[in-house]
Amino acid sequence: MSIYFLTFQESWALAELLRLPVQPGSAFANWLDSDRLPDANRLPGTTLQTLAAKGYYDGNRANQPFSPGLLASLTLLSVNAAELTAVIRVGADAALTRFAQVGEGVVQYGTDENKLALHDVTPAKSFTKTIIPSWFIITANEHVWADIPLGAFILLKSACALQDWNALRFGLDTETFSQTDLLASFRSSAGWVDVFSAAAVKGVLSMDQMPVEEYLEHLIARGYLKRTGEDLLEVGSAGKPLAAVLTDPGLCTLTLSLQLWEDPQVTSGAFLHGGGRLFLLEFSSGRLAIQQYGSLENAHLWVESLLGKGSLAHYETYAIPPAPSAPDPVEASPTPQPVRNLAPSPAAAPPQPAHQAAWYYLIDGKQVGPVSEGNMRAWLAQGRLSTDTLVWTAGQRGWVKASQVRWVG
Repeated sequence: MSIYFLTFQESWALAELLRLPVQPGSAFANWLDSDRLPDANRLPGTTLQTLAAKGYYDGNRANQPFSPGLLASLTLLSVNAAELTAVIRVGADAALTRFAQVGEGVVQYGTDENKLALHDVTPAKSFTKTIIPSWFIITANEHVWADIPLGAFILLKSACALQDWNALRFGLDTETFSQTDLLASFRSSAGWVDVFSAAAVKGVLSMDQMPVEEYLEHLIARGYLKRTGEDLLEVGSAGKPLAAVLTDPGLCTLTLSLQLWEDPQVTSGAFLHGGGRLFLLEFSSGRLAIQQYGSLENAHLWVESLLGKGSLAHYETYAIPPAPSAPDPVEASPTPQPVRNLAPSPAAAPPQPAHQAAWYYLIDGKQVGPVSEGNMRAWLAQGRLSTDTLVWTAGQRGWVKASQVRWVG
């Protein structure tokens, strides 16, 4: 499998030379919008030289001068409406990677302040089996299934940690811990929940809103915790399989989150592997659905269903800018003076609506884009672009002057 590395300037050059149909919100659009527009006059020549040096371009191949694998990956990154984020954590070590998806194709990619890295396109069926680590060995299965509030799970997790800590301090036969210590541990270890509450994630309560006493009684009633004295508790029989996972020093957590362009809600699940057991936790509306798996095949089926949802993601509009034909002269000055609050002349075409989409513009007859509407408005205000600059976005019949667009905000 090949890995391709592109600078910001190389990415812009390929988008322009290949006329990639970059869709707003796609992985490639977000990368192109992450930095300033490079010098358009330097894009073609110097960039082809750097691409050739990397082996991505060969001008002697007239029919296919660019690497086919790179073209396939870039095209997918230009139109993906689904993105999968994977975070794997073992102890204090964690790694994050992203995957763009279109239909049955998946591309792993990553960005930093200097470059875009992307892999070859992978079939979704192969991805389903490789994303779950093969070293997730399963030796026990108590067929646990539960649906509990998120706060109750955090409380159970604190109880498992307290019991494990007391066993280390006072001897392996010690399984009890005080309710007072548990409630204090819960409040100190679950403060991260307020981050989700502040971000208005659906169904997540702040720490002050959580009915901790109700969570405690919920866990006791279902056998996850057991009361052994007035202020003493221990993990109950129903909670022991989860305790075996949560207290394993080699606990591995794999979180997969799917974000769709057309859906503001994220679909996510976390696999917990430890103590020879594998659990899947699915978060929804402030609750956790917990399911224990007896084989990796069941985990593969869940990932397959997640990718199945991603394969259906699409954009409402899918358009390639029209090729400019005999455009009106565009102001040639590299730093035109800003013209604010300029009303269209009576003879001009009626104002066009400004869509929240990707925009393209012409400089010296050359098409540049896509760029976000926010950047277009900022550049016009700064005088970087003139109100006479020809612009286009999906939904327009042709190129119009920026002064004829009813810019939002």
